[in-house]
Amino acid sequence: MGSEMCIRDRGSAAPVLTLQLLPVARPRRKVLFLIRHGESTWNEAQQRGNVVALVSQSDHALNANGIAQARRLAGALAAEQRLLRAELAEAAAAAAVADPTDKLAADAAAGARPPSALRELVCADEFWTSPLTRAVQTALLALRPALRAQGAPLRVRTNAREKKNRGGFDSLGTAVGEAAMRARALVPLRAAGCEASELAEAEAVRLDAAEAESMWWDTSPESAAIVRERLSELLAQVDGADGRVIALVGHSHLFRALLQTHLHADFCADSPALADRLRGSVLANGAVLRLELDVERGGPHPIVDATVAVSYTHLRAHETDSY
Repeated sequence: MGSEMCIRDRGSAAPVLTLQLLPVARPRRKVLFLIRHGESTWNEAQQRGNVVALVSQSDHALNANGIAQARRLAGALAAEQRLLRAELAEAAAAAAVADPTDKLAADAAAGARPPSALRELVCADEFWTSPLTRAVQTALLALRPALRAQGAPLRVRTNAREKKNRGGFDSLGTAVGEAAMRARALVPLRAAGCEASELAEAEAVRLDAAEAESMWWDTSPESAAIVRERLSELLAQVDGADGRVIALVGHSHLFRALLQTHLHADFCADSPALADRLRGSVLANGAVLRLELDVERGGPHPIVDATVAVSYTHLRAHETDSY
């Protein structure tokens, strides 16, 4: 509901200007890209059964394979940007010489072809990340082309942190605040031999860590009820965002919990096999899942569609405590 503001002349009681402040209409149907972080040293230690590596550290960083996965996504986004620029140039040239009554030419000039998932992702309105280091590193590396082109900040969302399971040392945070979180992410990347250009672009990203200015992690295992409450808060943040398309870098267990509890009944009925896989499997490291959310239609179950956007053996069988 709008409101009115009157500006009066100091020497007169009569209003001379009335401004009506209208509410900003937020899009009701949102697109949420779930991007699982690249492989971490924790994932590697699990695969090798290296117990010392599992318990001697917390908030593990990306390993070499995880860095490569993030670079691969960055390359795909950069290629999509180049294609988009070429298509826009071609459309502009076509519009300059086209007959204005030619429907096909008009559609081409207006970009009438529906965008691919990668194009939606590279043109996303907002970019979010879990505060855990492996997610921040993945976001800084993988989303560089989009963040640079959009001039958008990377926002830390503490509700997107991984579910704290028993013995989950990798869900214990270490860094608080923008400066510490940035250093925690970039120092291992520099030590791993990332190129100077990659590091410069990552350092140039505006990191908004306002939600992580104090201790944001749990030291005890989280109950299912606490995780559900956190997911509801995260979905409320998605619903309240001004943008329609949001990219979120996060974690396998939290993403699976989201899909287990918030899929719409119609989607489950229309795509039962996919719904079962989404609820029973985890997203592979570096993979991307595109969700459509309709809060007005779905209420507490707003996910009305799901599509794999980037796949590296995208869904794997249930992992035990693999974050």
